[in-house]
Amino acid sequence: MNDILALIRPDLKGFGGYSSAASEASGPPPAIKLDANESPWPPFGAVANFCNAHRYAEPQPLALRGRMAALWGVEAEQILLTCGSDQGIDVLLRLFCRAGEDEILVCPPTFAMYQVYAQIQGASVITVPLLENGQLDVPAILAAATDQTKLIFLPTPHAPTGHAMNKADILALCEGRAGKSLIVADEAYVEFSSTPAGLAPYINKTPNLALLRTLSKAHALAGDRVGCVIAGRELVQALRTVLPPYPLAQSAVRAALDALSPAGLA
Repeated sequence: MNDILALIRPDLKGFGGYSSAASEASGPPPAIKLDANESPWPPFGAVANFCNAHRYAEPQPLALRGRMAALWGVEAEQILLTCGSDQGIDVLLRLFCRAGEDEILVCPPTFAMYQVYAQIQGASVITVPLLENGQLDVPAILAAATDQTKLIFLPTPHAPTGHAMNKADILALCEGRAGKSLIVADEAYVEFSSTPAGLAPYINKTPNLALLRTLSKAHALAGDRVGCVIAGRELVQALRTVLPPYPLAQSAVRAALDALSPAGLA
């Protein structure tokens, strides 16, 4: 078994999550779907002209995951679509951290939502400040982490300073915490860096590495809340069990597909 899966909360190992009729169905969708009480008629307004707003979106739209995968050089099965990257933070904490027992590690100054979701989940927060040059203090992080440190959140490019973190430092943390912690690189601003591929090329080589991505920044979709977690297939499958069944709206899926189309990327 993948070592990182051993870190999942014991009470959630084998948890199947909610199984919707849409996820269990095969073949084309029927015209009338009484099981989900979806209206067979589109709603009033302009939204009816460009997406099927009267239908629930696919739980994990394959077309959108495929477009992201092609753009970022990963596999569609390694992408978990979320309502913004904030929801990615939330589901990671839900899956890995037991209330009152487990902890996360962050390096202030940093994005505040890591601590917010940790508090909601009842997880403790260890802090290891950045060095004076704004980079990670790898020895101090490894010394501060414990057996209960399940997640280490590292934004790169960094929020709020904006500079890229040393890739070698992040990979060193992955190696130093192999089988002990999931290293989460938050790449919300990676498109604005000199290396827009970010750490995606290392996903298949590093089982305890996960990435957060969003279309809110570079692709101007902040209002549609489209993000994702990129990780190994098995971890993505486990994360799906604690994710709501329909994280993205039909209109958000359509906006994201347009943004990542050849014309949109151009």
